[in-house]
Amino acid sequence: MTSNTVQTLAAAGGAALLASAASAKTADDLLKEISTYQFGQSREPLTQVEDWVRINLGSPELSQAIANTLAGLLSTSATKDCKLFVCRQLAVIGTDENVPVIAALLANAETADMARYALQRMQSPSVDTALLAALDGAGDAATGIINTLGERRSAGAAKALASFVTSDNAKVAEAAIAALGKIGGAKSAKVLAQAQGNVAPGLRRSVSDAQLAIAASCAEAGDAATAKAIYRSLTGEDEEAPVRKAAELGLASMG
Repeated sequence: MTSNTVQTLAAAGGAALLASAASAKTADDLLKEISTYQFGQSREPLTQVEDWVRINLGSPELSQAIANTLAGLLSTSATKDCKLFVCRQLAVIGTDENVPVIAALLANAETADMARYALQRMQSPSVDTALLAALDGAGDAATGIINTLGERRSAGAAKALASFVTSDNAKVAEAAIAALGKIGGAKSAKVLAQAQGNVAPGLRRSVSDAQLAIAASCAEAGDAATAKAIYRSLTGEDEEAPVRKAAELGLASMG
């Protein structure tokens, strides 16, 4: 850590975190402790960092300094439990500047979940870009990344998810369908409509349910035209009875 960073963190309270009534920890001391943390050990240093984060939430400058310092641990030999803890803090104070180092964890099966935890909760629009970039060649991690895009309601992901809807991997395909249902909008509706006849038979109901979800969200958002078009498309005899009924009720509710 540079002397400037230490000075900034000291101003944020880092150099005054008390270990006990008889001693004090500097920011460097605290970071060294948490870098070797393993589940089951004393959480005292973690609690001090949590307090450090919480106390400085009102200062964008100091909060950013703390975020950058903690994020630096993600590219070191720090323990997995340390990195998990850091990701939980970055979910609260992370910014655009921290997205690349967090996203790098998506490539490793052991750290992908913790990275998604942090990224899903961050407000930065660059998160969606990073998640979409990570989808290329994600392998088994694709399902989790797709789920995160869905939870974030990432509007820009609809086009990218189109190829995953018809994946040979049923879990990936189902995740993509569900994500599109959460993302909503005309683009997601179009992707699902085009995929309806190409998905595995066991996933056709999932597509219809996702389309119903999109229709409902479009109606709520004031996009009556899209909502009605989706509802009408789901009233055919090739749809299951519960789907047809829901679509008819949806149309009736719109007058």
